Amino acid sequence: MKKTSLIVVLLCLASFISASESVLRVDETELKAFGSQTAEFINRAGTSENASFLKAVGYKLGEKIVLQKTSSMSTESIHVVHIVGDGEEDRLNADIIYMEKGSVADNIAKLRAIISGYLSAVYSYPQDEADNLAVLITVYNAVYRGKYDAFVSKYKSGVVENLTARNCGLSKRWDEWAGQSRIVIPLHYVSVAGDIHAAESDADNGGESDVNIEEDDGGGFGTQKVRYDGFAFGAHFTTGFAAGGWSEFVTATIGGGADVEFTLPLGLPVFDLGVSLRFDCGAMLPKENSVVKGGCDVTLSAGAFLRLPFHIGRMTFAFQPELSYGIVFHNVSSGGSIEGLYVDQQLCLSLGLRMSMPKLESLEIELAPQLMSFFEESDAGWQIGFRLGAVWHLYTK
Repeated sequence: MKKTSLIVVLLCLASFISASESVLRVDETELKAFGSQTAEFINRAGTSENASFLKAVGYKLGEKIVLQKTSSMSTESIHVVHIVGDGEEDRLNADIIYMEKGSVADNIAKLRAIISGYLSAVYSYPQDEADNLAVLITVYNAVYRGKYDAFVSKYKSGVVENLTARNCGLSKRWDEWAGQSRIVIPLHYVSVAGDIHAAESDADNGGESDVNIEEDDGGGFGTQKVRYDGFAFGAHFTTGFAAGGWSEFVTATIGGGADVEFTLPLGLPVFDLGVSLRFDCGAMLPKENSVVKGGCDVTLSAGAFLRLPFHIGRMTFAFQPELSYGIVFHNVSSGGSIEGLYVDQQLCLSLGLRMSMPKLESLEIELAPQLMSFFEESDAGWQIGFRLGAVWHLYTK
């Protein structure tokens, strides 16, 4: 009888201890403190993404972290400091992730995959939940970028000691991550029982979190748009249908060309500005019974453009209007009085729509309706046409 009573007491005691035990978890309430604010990240383009490899990097980063005490780990030029402080019960513990130059994290998708792998290793989050938390963490750190006082007011002194006003939080530009950004992951203690309850709640909801980040349609805080700095090179097909005086002789001009663009590294919040140089060569298609029998146009032009990126679902687009000025050489073959070389000036307005290639963000396909006006020696009038081409971006810091 006494033995039975002792067993009952021990079971009750074990149950009580288990219920009162607490574990470190990511503080999701703190991560959502930014409310409706959003973050759009400027990524390095043209780099491949292997999600499995990147999550493995994050997993390795977290393998030797000891939850109940301060510890650190490094791999692939990425470092993490796991900070658990004594006292200051009203303040948060944290993990701090930071990178050196040459790390594999050079766009936001890669960085999120690494963070997701780390969370799975240290806190045993399932993949979907870790992915969602990784998005929250990057946006949270972008919103609080440079707000040192906010970190001082929320986090334990051991956390704050690893931050400065210049490096706290995550820059929205990938080239300001290495050595210049520190990602803070807020941590708090929750009871084991409470944590199990939260897991059961997720299971009841089909494993979905309160915010569906992965399926974001562009209006939520998971927005990611492709942005560029530096040079781009392209090739294109063009056609222009003649109007005005020149239309008496020629139906259209068909040809192609090459171009160089430079997107200015201004770091503007919504759009980009840039300049372009273009070379075009086209064959004239004379009208039936026209005195013009053939010929070609060669055009050298320079322009300025505005680039406004947006996305629909998982596809990234950009609206890119451009105004350019050029010199056009018309080499006319007629066998008559109008044969010869004519030099015109040209103004061209193009309204480009571009689409980035999935998994190959440095490549864009462009379709651009064009309105061209000619003036100088020939009464060429104007042309309406379009440009269809491909552009390859070389991302520079």
